[in-house]
Amino acid sequence: IVRSGIFSGVLYLGLVIALLAVDSLFDVRIDGDVYFQLFIFCLGIVNTWIYLSDFPKNIQEQTEIHFNKALEVFVKYILIPLVILYIIILYAYGFKILIQWELPKGWVSYLVTALALLGFIVQVITNPIQKKVSSWTINNFYPWFYRLLLPLIVLLFIAIIRRVSDYGITENRYFVLVIALWILGMTLFLLFSKKRSLIILPISLFILAILSSFGFWSASSVSQKSQIKQFTKVFELVKGKDYIATASQHDQLRSILDYLDERKSLSHLNPITGIEIKEMFKDTITDDEEGVYTW
Repeated sequence: IVRSGIFSGVLYLGLVIALLAVDSLFDVRIDGDVYFQLFIFCLGIVNTWIYLSDFPKNIQEQTEIHFNKALEVFVKYILIPLVILYIIILYAYGFKILIQWELPKGWVSYLVTALALLGFIVQVITNPIQKKVSSWTINNFYPWFYRLLLPLIVLLFIAIIRRVSDYGITENRYFVLVIALWILGMTLFLLFSKKRSLIILPISLFILAILSSFGFWSASSVSQKSQIKQFTKVFELVKGKDYIATASQHDQLRSILDYLDERKSLSHLNPITGIEIKEMFKDTITDDEEGVYTW
């Protein structure tokens, strides 16, 4: 993985420097998207094929797992200590909010998610040799990690639900919620399933990624409907007070307007506001045009 990353990275930097040279020396304007497309090509095609070139032809006949000393040191002295550190921080924060009786901050959801993913990675790496190496931390990583993770998953859902109830669903919150459900499902599966087949981890995540990308249940569709609903709720409150908004209401309405403007969906608010917002917000502006925005 490291070698293929270095090879494709060097190729990408070399091609980028060449494009910058052409742009500078010959006054040839190269669109910024070309650099991103080049990055995707080097990462998706070049990097992948260099990586796959190292696989032996008879790989399906090799069933022995080689867990070398370097990998053991990496897991035992880097990954697992990081997992323990995250658990200590999150449990300390959990006790803090219990003592102060306050709702958790939204940022904690990202840390719990990172902890869960890191734990899954350790499980995948150590699963073939968990009972063979003479390491207490590796041998006992399962099931103690998942038992300690369950209370933190509750904290994760509380943090997400709080943000959703206050500000509605956006694409980021949608995916955090989907990942939270996936983490809960995988944790319960690995704790109580007799087979504990780890192939379910990537397969289930892949299925969720596909399902969340289309249909009325997709991230974009659900988020847009949620933000319109949030706008309606706040706008009606402001309307009932002779269109006088508090600072927080103003900021929330403005945030929703920016959100819908980026997605060219401001016209959905016309029935709610009774005005043509498209005329005010330049609903069909393109990247090459300059727009004048009026609140």
